[in-house]
Amino acid sequence: MTPGPRQPSGRDRVPPQIGVHALSVRYGDHLALDRVDLSVTAGEVVVLLGASGSGKTTLLRAIAGFTVPTVGRIHLGSTDVTAAPPHARGLGLVVQNYALFPHLRVADNVAFGLHARKRPRAQIERTVARFLEMTGMAAHAQRYPHELSGGQQQRVAIARALAIEPPALLLDEPLSALDPPLRAGMLEELQRLHSQLPQTAIVYVTHDQTEAISIGHRIVLLNGGRIVADGTPRNLHDTPPNRYTAEFFGQANLLPARIVDRSLEADTDPVRIAVRIADRTIWARRSADAPASGAALLCLRPHDLQLEVPVEGTPDGNHLDGIVRSAQWLGASQRVVVEAGSSTIRVDRPASEPLPAPGTRVRVSFPAERAVVLADR
Repeated sequence: MTPGPRQPSGRDRVPPQIGVHALSVRYGDHLALDRVDLSVTAGEVVVLLGASGSGKTTLLRAIAGFTVPTVGRIHLGSTDVTAAPPHARGLGLVVQNYALFPHLRVADNVAFGLHARKRPRAQIERTVARFLEMTGMAAHAQRYPHELSGGQQQRVAIARALAIEPPALLLDEPLSALDPPLRAGMLEELQRLHSQLPQTAIVYVTHDQTEAISIGHRIVLLNGGRIVADGTPRNLHDTPPNRYTAEFFGQANLLPARIVDRSLEADTDPVRIAVRIADRTIWARRSADAPASGAALLCLRPHDLQLEVPVEGTPDGNHLDGIVRSAQWLGASQRVVVEAGSSTIRVDRPASEPLPAPGTRVRVSFPAERAVVLADR
């Protein structure tokens, strides 16, 4: 279940837990990060999402102190930590390969950071017990890492990171080494853990959209070292600000369209816009970068579309007529591919519906609220 977005009250009055300002990282001729700005407030879960090489791990490593920025600043609260070494930042870090000490038992792994900070023995014992209990690993305190499953090792790594009670927890693709069933379970565990530590900021790196949607209050999408979208999972899915976001964040039909004269726009709804596809006028919502005129793209999600038998004389509305080219049963759903003029439209339907035969004439309909106009770039 997608967690609800946190209310940003106080964001303007209190320094963010993590602040990244005009940050760039260059490796020789390669610009890995290009003038990135990012703020993460206390208790917020921000997911850095992107394809391989997009800059998401570089950004996380810069926040952690393992990557030195070429230009820009990093703040933790009101403190500038741009030049501070990793151990002086007090952040919790979990990586994909667990990085547990193989010669130490589970309890000693969790206690490692506390010993390094010279905490009193009694406090270390209480803290270790607390976080092993919190992560469900109390019964395995005296085992060695090689005696644990991958999911159990990751729980220990998370307990170790949390034991120092950091203001922020950084997770770099923490579930990528786990099988899908374990991954789903760990996502639920991370949500549960965060509910018990509501003031801990989390920055979570992944290339997996399902992980991002499941755990993120906000998703920051990177491409080519730049942030191309920043918003709640629902907003980025339903109203992607640009073509890259629409294509990356969930499946999308992107149909070439042309903006209709603005005089046809609904005066009472300034976010609505009319576009022309073939010989039809379609109403949709306007994205952040939709052009005022000329060529555009109409973004339609497959699950938002209805498939009907076209009936002559029916009232005009948002629909496109076409011919079924293929239909595939996928178990929980079915995927129908429709050719509408020069456009190909994918439609997802319940598995219980009859599977249409190729060559069948159909009508693809959709409400204006579920269609978005984007820039054609």
